[in-house]
Amino acid sequence: MELTYPGIYIDEKQGAGPIAGVGTSTAAFIGLAQRGVANTPVKIANWTEYTQLFGGPQHDRYTYHAVRGFFDNGGTTAYIVRVTNVQSDALEVKTKDGKVAFRLVDLEEGPHGADNALQAILAQKDNESTFSLSLQRGTQADKAETLAGLSLDKESKGYFMHVASKYVRFEPGAASPEGQLLSFPSTKLSGGVADSGPYDYAPGLAALAKLLDVSIICAADAHSLGNKQRPSDDKPNLNPVQTAILTHCEGLKDRFAILDGRLDDTKDTVGGDTGLISALRTQGGAAALYFPWLEVSDPSGTGTLSIPPCGHIAGIYARSDAAVGVHKAPANEIIRGALGLSPAGFLADTEIGTLNKVGVNVLRTFPGQARPVVWGARTTASLDLTQWRYVNVRRLFIFVEQSLKEGLRWAVFQPNNTALWKKVERTATEFMTRVWRAGALFGDKASQAFYVKVNEELNPPSNRALGELHIEIGMAPIRPAEFIVVHIGMLEGGSQVID
Repeated sequence: MELTYPGIYIDEKQGAGPIAGVGTSTAAFIGLAQRGVANTPVKIANWTEYTQLFGGPQHDRYTYHAVRGFFDNGGTTAYIVRVTNVQSDALEVKTKDGKVAFRLVDLEEGPHGADNALQAILAQKDNESTFSLSLQRGTQADKAETLAGLSLDKESKGYFMHVASKYVRFEPGAASPEGQLLSFPSTKLSGGVADSGPYDYAPGLAALAKLLDVSIICAADAHSLGNKQRPSDDKPNLNPVQTAILTHCEGLKDRFAILDGRLDDTKDTVGGDTGLISALRTQGGAAALYFPWLEVSDPSGTGTLSIPPCGHIAGIYARSDAAVGVHKAPANEIIRGALGLSPAGFLADTEIGTLNKVGVNVLRTFPGQARPVVWGARTTASLDLTQWRYVNVRRLFIFVEQSLKEGLRWAVFQPNNTALWKKVERTATEFMTRVWRAGALFGDKASQAFYVKVNEELNPPSNRALGELHIEIGMAPIRPAEFIVVHIGMLEGGSQVID
């Protein structure tokens, strides 16, 4: 600001803004689907988008039902990662000197057989820079497509990679194909492979790891028979898909996994000493296991079918977060869209208590209530790690940690002096105060609920010399009232008897 005339000057300063809380209810579904791109996260905002991009229901595949349950129960945003081995029919197009210029890949997945295969004709006259491509499905000559004026030249408006076809997509071959193409008469695309196992979830999980806004992970097809690795006979509970998801969540520390039991599980196979829960123990409590499966209406209109509950539970997480906050345990919530449980056997309170004690969250029904409810809010954390026992506590810490990570980014590379310490302390304190006022922390006063410390003790000269700024935050999370004990007294003639 240049000072030229006598008077008052206003100089606006851009200070550090308040920390905005990150989202907590964006779910990622990784599994099998009827169609769609493979191993690539696709963001959707409603159920209609899913059906348009990924198709309809399939026998013994559950991602379709999980995503529907998510939106039915309050979910608003999701990523879909399709796991598939399907390969489309294809045809290599070569230049006259034998280099692969590009591949024609059928937009309809899988093999089509001789009668329904896509046929292509490529024509390019000598000394002409453009070529034409004709495409036809089987004998459907009336639906043939002709693409004229195509070119290998990236500067040309007819550059083949910029052309849209209703039958094929173009995949580039050589780095810079030049010269003329080798023309060919009617030739069938071939080599397609049907969508069948074994399935590999690793590429899809690697793609999800790059997304910063994912907070919930579901794999409704984790127990599918087609997965690349199956539990061995000597370790029947070690599901490689669920193990990979646990490693994914525990490693990234910014998301939470919702895991399903198996359709044929009993209280013993899921919660016994050697049950499924024993193979899903974590140190950070970044997952929860739910049992049993749900009964829902069959989309075909013929009766019901059994599905894993993870999608419906993810929707309940989103619904609870929106209604109260991430600090509320997502339990004692009605499961919308569920008609019952599978298997439908009744569990006694003592049996539910046994499962709850080891960290299996039971879905149950009550007399006179049509729909089942979520009746557990525990993580799969090791039983001695009581600090991570509850789902809401783990998810609250994820929320606070990621919010601070995003909200304090402005401080990186600022001069590491006491002025910066004060700014960081004020910013973090203001955010934690809002968390406390939202009801997420225990204490009548803010000082009882949390503290923020940025001082010389944490940041001695040795740390500052390494370019480090250390901030210490402690907070007292709210835990759910899991057991409510009512003490009833009997008054008899002025005396009181307590039972």
